Amino acid sequence: MKQLFKFFAGSALVAAVLALSAPKAAAQDDSKIMIGSNVEYNMGIGFGVDFMTGLPDEYDWAGKAWGLDFSFNFAEFYWGGLSNTNQFYLTLGLENKSFRLRDDTQFNLLDKHLVPVVFPDADDMKMSALRVFSWNVGMGYRYVASDDFAFSLGPIVNFNTGSRIKNKWYDADGKKQKEKIKWGKQELITIEFMAKLEYHGIGLYVKYNPFPLFQEEFGPKATTWSVGLML
Repeated sequence: MKQLFKFFAGSALVAAVLALSAPKAAAQDDSKIMIGSNVEYNMGIGFGVDFMTGLPDEYDWAGKAWGLDFSFNFAEFYWGGLSNTNQFYLTLGLENKSFRLRDDTQFNLLDKHLVPVVFPDADDMKMSALRVFSWNVGMGYRYVASDDFAFSLGPIVNFNTGSRIKNKWYDADGKKQKEKIKWGKQELITIEFMAKLEYHGIGLYVKYNPFPLFQEEFGPKATTWSVGLML
């Protein structure tokens, strides 16, 4: 994990140095940073909604697991230049996926296995969330239709470095209780596919991960998809 962190940290530092030192082309948009004559550098931050699908029928929270998605690309490179219709892109970033339960069920562990715990009284449950953090590398094709519109499509390789559960509930005396549980039984590497439609620098994205998010012996065979905005 330390080597992986050093790789991303070093990549971010190199990207920042290149971006700050590279002169901007006079004829290009001042909001864009050009490295050389045909490589564009950018950064991006995304907010969206995550959904967990493909859960077995025995899970009472099937179809109810969803939450906020946060992503940050600290380096985006587009080869081809701003005036080039067809571009290849490479991104380096991080992401925090969150899946929440709000009815009468919470995420919990039994011998490190992810299990649903149902509360007899739904009012006793306040919040249950499972979060997965990852570093990622994205790549793909980008079609620039005009100065206003662009479309991109490609895979994202996620290096999932951690997961944890956070629960809040009320006990029999009506007192608020909370717990945080480190889990770490997510798959180390997952691949998702992203399509993004851009308008005036704002991107509407859809991401789908067809591969199981959890290790087979510790969690359900669940897949995920996300939808949101990238700025």
